[in-house]
Amino acid sequence: ASIWRLLQLAVIMLPVAIYFPVEVWIIDPSTFWSLVSDRIDRAGPCFVKLAQWAATRRDLFPDSLCAALGRMHESVSAPWSTAIEPSEVCSSLRNAELDIQSLDSRPYASGSMAEVYFGKLRDGTEVAVKCLRPGVKRLLEADLALLLCFGNWAESLEPLRMLGLKKAAEEFCEHVQMQTDFRTEASHLQRFRENFEELGSIRFPSPLYASQELLVLSREMGRELSRVFRDAMTFDGPEEKPDSDRFESHAGTIRSILGIPEEVSQRIASDSLAAYMRMIFKDHFIHGDLHPGNVMLKLQSGGSSSSSGQASAQTEEASSLIGKASDHLSSVVSRARGQPFELIILDAGLAIPLPSEKVEALRSLALAIIYGDFNRAAQILYDQSPDTSNCQDPQAFKSGLAKAFCDCRKQVYEDGFVQVSDAVLESLRLVRQYNVGLDTTLTWTLLGMLSIEGSARQLDPEVDCARAATRYILNMPSLRKELQSQSWHTSKHMFTEMLLNWFGIDYWEWRNSWSAISPWQMGKS
Repeated sequence: ASIWRLLQLAVIMLPVAIYFPVEVWIIDPSTFWSLVSDRIDRAGPCFVKLAQWAATRRDLFPDSLCAALGRMHESVSAPWSTAIEPSEVCSSLRNAELDIQSLDSRPYASGSMAEVYFGKLRDGTEVAVKCLRPGVKRLLEADLALLLCFGNWAESLEPLRMLGLKKAAEEFCEHVQMQTDFRTEASHLQRFRENFEELGSIRFPSPLYASQELLVLSREMGRELSRVFRDAMTFDGPEEKPDSDRFESHAGTIRSILGIPEEVSQRIASDSLAAYMRMIFKDHFIHGDLHPGNVMLKLQSGGSSSSSGQASAQTEEASSLIGKASDHLSSVVSRARGQPFELIILDAGLAIPLPSEKVEALRSLALAIIYGDFNRAAQILYDQSPDTSNCQDPQAFKSGLAKAFCDCRKQVYEDGFVQVSDAVLESLRLVRQYNVGLDTTLTWTLLGMLSIEGSARQLDPEVDCARAATRYILNMPSLRKELQSQSWHTSKHMFTEMLLNWFGIDYWEWRNSWSAISPWQMGKS
């Protein structure tokens, strides 16, 4: 069976093998990557998931490859799968004593392993039903076995051993298997709902029924952030403005499409960051797939701009891009407790529990960066590597990290906020360059930071991860011990921030104001 599957995969990928050596000279790169995407889609769910997983692993693969494979997040046709019959799904749910009345004949969304249908229970409750595609498990078992064999073979060869392909294959298999049993996703959703129960602006769907192949959830109304961002990009088109102007213009287009004032978009951005920091530093349990397609925005009718009646021509043109979806958005009424919006987080099949020692390491790393102890921050990240034996120059690696962290913190003085994603991307590039094996949970946490900050910055170009992190870090019970172990340079800033917070003064606003008038800062300029 394995040999037959290998032959199938060889035939499927043959066009890629033919065009790859000459794609630079003969065909356009976009055409080549469209071919690659089509072949991966035909290869089956395991390889679609492999491409999606590889697209997020900037610590293992070059940025250009990650960007190209990132297209696999957008659409999957699954030509290898037979169609799901909604009538059979209804029968299965009724046999499970779930009183379902109807199910849409066409799926609302399709992924590599599952499809989502909307339906209704007999009591009128609207639901979303997630169904595992027919034939997925059989294909996954065969392909995962092949990947593990390939990883073991690569580990036996000296030139390939340093790439760590065996560990990567094992990690990927665990990543996929976690998403093939919907009972796991239901338990993740329930835990997230309990963690965020007291917050009005962040919510997760309610699981109503779960089996290995079916998951019934409360149907959530709203707009996927990925669609909002895509509409804004379509409207804006290519621009030659400086980054700061381009981001501000893009955020303005998003506000026009949603019909919300600037303060609401800023609140959405800050709340999304705060939610992720809470997952890390308070709940120790993070969502592992926080791309914009898995986050919905639900606006309260009063959350839109009061000046919508005087919308500009830009607003009208932007609104026309989103068609009928925007027409019913104003009638959506949020159940948030006095909030003008809700962020609804979907697809919790992949969630990562964080051991307490990893949370402590992340806290120490964040504090060292925030307060300028860059060499210590680099040492902390290096110490979190489970295997540094293949790193040829540890000192150069740590020096590169320290410089990346220093450049990140300089933004506080230049822009008034910190863009953490720049430091994360540079850190992952250095990890790849110096062949340092980064801890898996730490990697997922940093990758989640890239996704959530990227989404937040489209809504508010000046959103600041450092402020969001500080709120939870300062409330951690181990902070006093950290104060005792830190250098005077670091601990004095930590103590100052705690004191200012006690008086209700924002540390970063105070610091920026002080820097502007201090003789040292004036002398620098």
